[in-house]
Amino acid sequence: MYIKAQVRVRQYVQSVYKCTVCGSAGSKNPGDHFVSAAVSAPLLNHCIVSPSVMTEILYEKYFKGVPLNRQETMWRDLGIIITRKDMAYWTNRVCEEWLQPLVRYLHQTMLAENEVIHSDETRMQCNHEPGRKAHTDSFMWVLVSGAEERHKIVVFHYTPTRNGSHARELLKGWHGILITDAYAGYDQVEDILHGLCWSHIRRKYIDSIPLDSSGKEIPGSKGAEARERINQLLYIER
Repeated sequence: MYIKAQVRVRQYVQSVYKCTVCGSAGSKNPGDHFVSAAVSAPLLNHCIVSPSVMTEILYEKYFKGVPLNRQETMWRDLGIIITRKDMAYWTNRVCEEWLQPLVRYLHQTMLAENEVIHSDETRMQCNHEPGRKAHTDSFMWVLVSGAEERHKIVVFHYTPTRNGSHARELLKGWHGILITDAYAGYDQVEDILHGLCWSHIRRKYIDSIPLDSSGKEIPGSKGAEARERINQLLYIER
């Protein structure tokens, strides 16, 4: 059995009452007195979007990868008109007012309590940035708690460049063991113990193994020996 999703409009009415005695002749209170009924605070001030609708928009876009223009059609099929412009505006506001404070808190907790942090950065493209072409490379940095840390935290941070100053700023004030892929930009991070990733080193040794004319490895190379030693370390770690 399949039950189609439904959209309902919920209207909130706030009653305001005035004391019929206050402010009248002979009253102990010469001024008028008004009392307003309590109402639930909106998700966003001066905005009609409900938490459930906003949750569905974010879920469809960021978990299922459904762009806003397609969501526009999905909402229309359910009998409600929500434009992609409105959804984009709501998404930005929710990010600024609700999610950014959470990200800052998680980042601060990671720096305060983690002894080991893994970090990496990957290329991405961001459209409509002032002064930058759409095909220009930007970067998303990621910080991940070490496997033995009490708090498992992942923090993403966007920057327009890959300059090592971004890594220095992200890890400012932290003193621990930083595991990376040996990108030189991390050398700008101060007062840390810089550890390198065995998986990345392993790739370099694999690339050094000589191959015969049929593409098979030639036995006895130092690259193969190094790979085997690293495999043993990874086996112990597992």
